[in-house]
Parts: sequence; structure tokens; C-alpha cells
Amino acid sequence: MTENDIADRIMDAAFQLHRELGPGLLESVYEVILSRQLTEMGLAVERQVPIPVNFWGVLETKGEHLKGNDDTEYKRKMFELLTAHVDTAIRAGELDLGESAKQMSFTMLMEKSWQQEILTAGVI
Repeated sequence: MTENDIADRIMDAAFQLHRELGPGLLESVYEVILSRQLTEMGLAVERQVPIPVNFWGVLETKGEHLKGNDDTEYKRKMFELLTAHVDTAIRAGELDLGESAKQMSFTMLMEKSWQQEILTAGVI
């Protein structure tokens, strides 16, 4: 497979994702879903890899500061924990939001089944 073939697959997957979800979600949502799609297509995917960029004499190493960061590690471990137990999750109750008259509910959806769960719930 050539670099152009890989780029075509990535662009096709990104456009399909944008057509189905539309604009307005957090970048991280698109990132997670796109990386999953590309992995399922057999492409090797790494997310949030630090890349040093030198532009007009300014060296930016975005992402380097997150390596080993306590918050980043906590989120990674929490995600691993939730993923490991998603199949045994149960409804735990409701959260009182104080004086708000509106009731809100939240459901954790996993990557492997989010589309079906949204359709089943009648959200779209």
C-alpha cells in the first residue's frame, strides 16, 4: 500500500465520520472514533504523539509536557478501568442537580457499540 493509498483511506474515513456526526463535537470525540475506524481498517494508529515543530524559529513540542503527567495517567487508568467493566455496568441511580427543574440523564457508551445504543435509545 502506498502513502497515497493510506492517505485516501484516512480522508475517506474522516469525511464519513464528519458526515455521520456533523460538526460541533469535541475534537477528542472525533479523534477516538476515527482512530478506532482506522484500526479496524488495519492501519496502525498512534494518538497524541508529540511532534516537535520549528516554525519561524519557534520550537513547539506540543504533547511533550503531558508525558507522565499525573492527570493524564489518571485519565488513562480510569478509562482502562471503565473499559474493563463496561459489560457488567448497572444503572446506579440519579444525581440531584439542586434547584434545576430539568431532569438530566447520562449513559456511558463504549466505542464498540455507541451507534447501536444511540439508535436503540431513539436519540437519532
